[in-house]
Amino acid sequence: MKILIITGMKNAGGTERATLNLCDALKQQEIETVLLSDTGPYLKNVTDLGVKHYEGDIHFKANVLGTIKTLFKLPKILKNEDIDLIHAQMAFPTLLGLLGILLSGRRKKTKLLWHSRGLHVQTYKKVCTLFKQFNVYALGNCKQEMHKLIDHGMDHRKINYIYNNFSTSFFDKTNPSLTRENYDIEKDEIVIGSVSRLEKERGVDLFLKICAQLYQKNKKLKFVICGDGSQKESLQALSKELGIEKNTIFLGQVTQMYSAYKFMDILLNSLHMPQGSGAGLGNHIVEAFFSKVLVISNDVIGVSEIVKDGQTGYLIDITNEEETTLKINQILSNFQRDTQIQENAYTFAQDMFTTEQYGQKIKKVYQNMIEDKGIHEI
Repeated sequence: MKILIITGMKNAGGTERATLNLCDALKQQEIETVLLSDTGPYLKNVTDLGVKHYEGDIHFKANVLGTIKTLFKLPKILKNEDIDLIHAQMAFPTLLGLLGILLSGRRKKTKLLWHSRGLHVQTYKKVCTLFKQFNVYALGNCKQEMHKLIDHGMDHRKINYIYNNFSTSFFDKTNPSLTRENYDIEKDEIVIGSVSRLEKERGVDLFLKICAQLYQKNKKLKFVICGDGSQKESLQALSKELGIEKNTIFLGQVTQMYSAYKFMDILLNSLHMPQGSGAGLGNHIVEAFFSKVLVISNDVIGVSEIVKDGQTGYLIDITNEEETTLKINQILSNFQRDTQIQENAYTFAQDMFTTEQYGQKIKKVYQNMIEDKGIHEI
């Protein structure tokens, strides 16, 4: 079989890392893979895996002309590469894939898989109705995301879910400059980190507000923000307003994520999504599990499927600042870098999120799709 992945690769965020991990899994399963994407920091990692790359733009709002050019390039790729299946990361690449299949006349030859990583709540019904009409299959990146697609009208027989995998062959690479010593962090200081795009919906402002409350009681804390985005300057201003700017480090965009997790002791996931919206389940919690970093996360979207309170991490309600601060202060009062919870999370991750397991499941999904079978029972 021959697979075409359509996705954006211009940033160093979760979708890009998920694409790299997917390509690694497909390589292990000896599945021939082609990528249609823009260029970005992880592209060389993908092509080093032997993936053939076609450049194209899928960011319609940012580059209308570029996206139109990509659309008309797509039918040629489908025909010349004789693609059996398109694996589209996110909804808009799926729409591009659908149009490409129709323009190429390959509706009976090329199947289409939508990998859903979360949409705005009002978008689900429109997208699910359209994709159901054109026989699009779907994967959620957690159980909740799968059920959301079913609830909005997708055919349950053509839907499954798969958690993000963890590609150690890439992840173990380090950045020698990204060390605690280089940032004058003392051994007895506890580093609380955020790994997120710096956009309004990611709740990094809530992260800073909680950190400011924690700092009032414990001066041996440092706060690290890993990521970039449109809110960076306003978040820097907020850290100053809260009086924690000297203890807050903005790392910016980081591609060697292993170094970022070695940097921190606790991952505080402050993601806050409106009811019905969401990003499913991101890479960062899985990455933290494998890195033996303690996870404290807002109980939102699919997080509670893998973060079991008091077992593999801790769940909080980010909207209740007083209760959240009290719970985290209790954790900090007895904090150790190597406890049973971190070990539980690591063992759980080894059982659930390996590249081998991911590859075996995704291969079965592809095979069933090509054979016009359901994928829900895989």
